[in-house]
Order: sequence, then C-alpha cells, then structure tokens
Amino acid sequence: MIKNGEEKGENKMSDNKFTQSIDVLDMLINILSEHEKNLDELINRLEVIADRFDTQNQAPRKHPPKENVHEVEMLRRFYEPLKTA
Repeated sequence: MIKNGEEKGENKMSDNKFTQSIDVLDMLINILSEHEKNLDELINRLEVIADRFDTQNQAPRKHPPKENVHEVEMLRRFYEPLKTA
C-alpha cells in the first residue's frame, strides 16, 4: 500500500529530475547560441578574406598575409576538435 507521504516524495523527486533536465536543456541552448554567434563572426571574417582575394584577383597564397594570421589560427583551433570527434 502506498502512503500519501511516499507518493509526495516520489513527486518531489520526479519534479527535481524534471527541473534538472530543464536546467541542462537551458544550458545547452545557451552554449549553442554562443557557438552560433562565434560561427557568424568567423563566417563574416572569412567573407572579408574571400573578398580581399577576389578584389586582388589572385589565388590565395600558401601562407596567409600577416593581417589574416589571427583569423586563420582561430579557425584552426575551432576545427581541430571537430576532426577528432
């Protein structure tokens, strides 16, 4: 026989698990939102670099120009973990 106290305890536990699940989902949404912002910024930078190559009417060099080294390094650090995943 289930007593009211036990039933309430089970409800509190399931409510707690539900709250934890919502917290995890909220955290994941925030992380994905930040990644989306970072990707948008990287895409914009790549578009600027691509436009520079188009306006200069030349193929990309083996080594990026000094002003693009930072952007290229950021992209490398971003994609490196994806290769191993």
